[in-house]
Amino acid sequence: MSPFYLNVALAMLWTFLSRTPSFTVFMVGFGLGFVLVAMGRRLFPKSNYVGRVLAFSGFALAFLREFLVSNLGLIRVVLFRSRDRIQPGFLTYDVSGLSPLEAHVLTHCLTLTPGTTMVDVLDDGRTLLLHALDIDAPDALRQDIDRRLRDPLLRWTRS
Repeated sequence: MSPFYLNVALAMLWTFLSRTPSFTVFMVGFGLGFVLVAMGRRLFPKSNYVGRVLAFSGFALAFLREFLVSNLGLIRVVLFRSRDRIQPGFLTYDVSGLSPLEAHVLTHCLTLTPGTTMVDVLDDGRTLLLHALDIDAPDALRQDIDRRLRDPLLRWTRS
């Protein structure tokens, strides 16, 4: 049995043994089941389930952090900067080292964060055209995307 199926089975068992079964009870059981699977991960030497779940959690937290920071930055720019000091613009972002799924997820993450949006995929299919509301330094923005979103994404998908 794979660790994922064991985790789901433990969550279902927890739900069935509960006085009031609900989705919340199932999720608590899933969390407790994950802890048990993580404690017994030596029983599944060929599986990297625990590492992938932890890496996905890290990616989700990184995206949530970036989402909140982008919202606060957008509020700061819109409310406290004069219109002539805002520098909107386009920049390219290279996704040649990413799989199609990784590029797709990264594209959606960039579009969901306020202040940036993906405009087009250029002809080579490995370069994104992005628009940013306030782009003082395009290279610094690319490095921020790499550090804050791309690296956690790669830890999740390639673990």
